[in-house]
Amino acid sequence: MKTISIICTLAAALMTGAGCSGEEQPKVSAEPGKVLIAYYSWGGNTKYAASQIQKATGGTLFEIKPVKPYPSEYRECTVQAKKEIQDGVQPELAAKVEDIGKYDVIFIGSPN
Repeated sequence: MKTISIICTLAAALMTGAGCSGEEQPKVSAEPGKVLIAYYSWGGNTKYAASQIQKATGGTLFEIKPVKPYPSEYRECTVQAKKEIQDGVQPELAAKVEDIGKYDVIFIGSPN
């Protein structure tokens, strides 16, 4: 459980920019084959954060992609996303994680 706590702390630091403080970051020890980093990135920031977590953990990256891509224009994208949330829509995914049960730690990243 301590390993999961350390990994979550590292992920939080990478996602919030706290990793840039110059302080020494905790060393993470996890079996790479048991770590999944699943992310959806609209503008590239979440993809970057996911790649940093992957470098730190050695885990498997999985990009979440909808079958129908979101609009590339910000305003159109946010209007569509808000409508989907209000309507309870869950977009169909282009691919799914195979054998998700083999992972002990799963990071999920998305734009916010």
